[in-house]
Amino acid sequence: MSDYEAIQRVIARYTDAINRRDFAVLDEVFAPDGVWNVDAGDGRVFRFEGPQIRAGISGLVGNSAFTVQLASLPVIEIDGDRARSRCMLFETLEQPAIGARFQNFGLYEDELSKLDGRWVFQSRRFTMKNSRKTPL
Repeated sequence: MSDYEAIQRVIARYTDAINRRDFAVLDEVFAPDGVWNVDAGDGRVFRFEGPQIRAGISGLVGNSAFTVQLASLPVIEIDGDRARSRCMLFETLEQPAIGARFQNFGLYEDELSKLDGRWVFQSRRFTMKNSRKTPL
């Protein structure tokens, strides 16, 4: 598998893990000292580092009745054992506890590194471009 394909696979595994709520996969796709950031665009900023990533993301989306993320094909730039990628993301999630459905659209900007022969996120930053909240 080429480095390009391996990076695409990391991105796809992340999205699949969120959709299936298989949060243990997050430990595999992030570096041990990795960082996950979200700028929600409304003043809320979320940041989880290293071992906090799985619990942090699980806490944000784990209580949804369902979550569906769709990621665009990424743009990937590789430089040795480091890489950058970008992809657009659309997600919808329902949270019955608060009676709301969210539709979010934004940009993921990633920094990846090759550790022990496998690609992982060093940093994953999501910037919300548009969000819509509607009642269930």
